[in-house]
Amino acid sequence: MVKNFHKMGLMNIELKRIALMEEQVLEWGLPPAPSKQTDTRVKNWDGIGQVELDAVEPEKIVELCEEAIEDVFDRDLYEELMSQEKEEQKEYKAQILKDFKSLLD
Repeated sequence: MVKNFHKMGLMNIELKRIALMEEQVLEWGLPPAPSKQTDTRVKNWDGIGQVELDAVEPEKIVELCEEAIEDVFDRDLYEELMSQEKEEQKEYKAQILKDFKSLLD
């Protein structure tokens, strides 16, 4: 998958698995799904086998995603950028008004 990101020019992408970890599967009592013996990947699997993401409650997936995002989200930088954006909007509006008024004069 990382190779696909690189092909698209996305070099600084870090993938982190957040769901269907073995301890989660056991804790949540998720049912295993039968694997197709024709699937060549089966021979490399060990552990509890195949589990489908569909077996996880949507609310749990949302919670896992929010936690993963919060782990890397820089709230201070976000607030700084939002403040900067407001200031720039004020400046642009003032410049547009000034330019518009000069057209009317």
